Amino acid sequence: MACPIQLSMAVDCADNVGGVKKLFLAVFPDNNLSYSPTIASGVITAWAGAAAKFFTYSVRQGVATGGSNSESDGKSGATSYTPTFSTQVEGITAAKNVELDSVIKNRLLVIVQLQDDTYWLMGYKNGMNAKLETNPGVGMSDFKGYKINGTGAEAFNWYQVTSALIPTISA
Repeated sequence: MACPIQLSMAVDCADNVGGVKKLFLAVFPDNNLSYSPTIASGVITAWAGAAAKFFTYSVRQGVATGGSNSESDGKSGATSYTPTFSTQVEGITAAKNVELDSVIKNRLLVIVQLQDDTYWLMGYKNGMNAKLETNPGVGMSDFKGYKINGTGAEAFNWYQVTSALIPTISA
């Protein structure tokens, strides 16, 4: 059965600014998706059980990314997506060490807030795994802090999250 193509796409006006403003991280629920979102046409419009589960990571412009690559296999007929994110956390402290140790030891749900103030969820079905790099820098003006990179594997690309949900799901 073919997948229908339903939209024509014109060239948008030149106000399509890129970049990530914030990331929101939550522990992936291992108990059969206990956070149960309502999804309509690729948009999460309600999210039972997710109240105060996501922690906000604010970032400087140009240091955080969120993306996804697709892969289709003509022999098997399968398509999958590899969502990715990266960010930096400035400064090295004992409290940040402890917190980020917990981040990388869990599978994560990740929401990115883009520059256009839309929100997108990655890792919905399988979660995302993160790696941590602690970087003290070399020179006086070098970055000193943590770099976090995450990847996942999903059968569907990002889900958009209605902006009205963000205050209720943020811790």
